Amino acid sequence: MNFRKVNNLTGWVVFLIAMVTYTFSREARGSLWDCGEFVSCAEMGMPHPRESAHIYPFREIFYYSFWK
Repeated sequence: MNFRKVNNLTGWVVFLIAMVTYTFSREARGSLWDCGEFVSCAEMGMPHPRESAHIYPFREIFYYSFWK
């Protein structure tokens, strides 16, 4: 087997493992996005995702400096 075949086979095996893991660990009737947390945190202004502690303050500074 050459490198291309090994590379493609490895990619498909990793994809199938990830898909099976996702399928067995997902919530049966849950959404694919974390919309509920954004809706519940809309009034507080700081949702929970990992990068939000850095992105949201900069977004607010940019927004208020140019549009208000």
